[in-house]
Amino acid sequence: MHGKWTLQYYNFFKDYPLGNNSFVKIFHDIKFTNDHAGWAVGNHGMIIHTDDGGITWSLQESGSLSADLRSLAIIDDKIVWVAGGNVLLQTRDGGLDWKESPLSSFDYDLNQVVFVSSLEGYLLGENGLLIRTSDGGRSWKKINIHTQQGLKKASFPDKNNGWIVGEKGIILRTDDSGKTWKKMNAAVHSDLYCVFFINKLNGWAAGENGILIQTHNGGKTWNSQFVCRNCRIFDLSFIDEIRGSLVGWPYLLLSTTDGGKNWISQNTTPSVRPGLKSIFFLDVHNGWAVGELGSIFRYQD
Repeated sequence: MHGKWTLQYYNFFKDYPLGNNSFVKIFHDIKFTNDHAGWAVGNHGMIIHTDDGGITWSLQESGSLSADLRSLAIIDDKIVWVAGGNVLLQTRDGGLDWKESPLSSFDYDLNQVVFVSSLEGYLLGENGLLIRTSDGGRSWKKINIHTQQGLKKASFPDKNNGWIVGEKGIILRTDDSGKTWKKMNAAVHSDLYCVFFINKLNGWAAGENGILIQTHNGGKTWNSQFVCRNCRIFDLSFIDEIRGSLVGWPYLLLSTTDGGKNWISQNTTPSVRPGLKSIFFLDVHNGWAVGELGSIFRYQD
């Protein structure tokens, strides 16, 4: 990956009365529908939207200022879901109006909302919370997966195949569109914060203490390595089977061009080093990353 990372925004929260604690000024997720339209979400109910690739951002009123919003799922340029804390929000007009789902509030904090089609989606949360919809969010059904471990992230390369990771190295797999889930053994006991499958065979997961695991057979077996020590990998994204990037804390922005065997630190312009929480690639030419201190970075090749 030979493009350039550029800081688009720093201290985005400076105009909001959140005090001086940098840990509350965090963007947790960012996604785009094309190279100009996207959203980012963060602490204190923060939802922002751009129509120019992130050059400028506008605040959208979430109505949930007490919620730390951790995840968003974009269906199209009008329908977007956002989750975090015990709140689930949806807009059907591109963010002009956000409404709480009737499902709110939840017994446990939500970590991710993910949709694999306009109708089929999932909510992941603490204490083994897993909820599924098959009608576009009009109704939701809780799935009992017989665990109290927090579920952090899911990845679906297609609507049938999906993986979920979470606390104490838990890995769950479905091959029937989420109707049933099986626990998989990767011999990892550290918390896993993120997972990404490029197809139903090739995937990666990562988390606490820089652990990174990789599979080439759908999770039947995993190879492990430590990308860094005394660090946390919060998110990763792959463009294809060999090119990918990951982000984490403290400042961590690494890329690979050999499927994850080797990772190279990426420089940013200007050089600032906040902890990063989320990374998203629209295609090989366009990517974004967000994190602490209200930071937003863009990758262009």
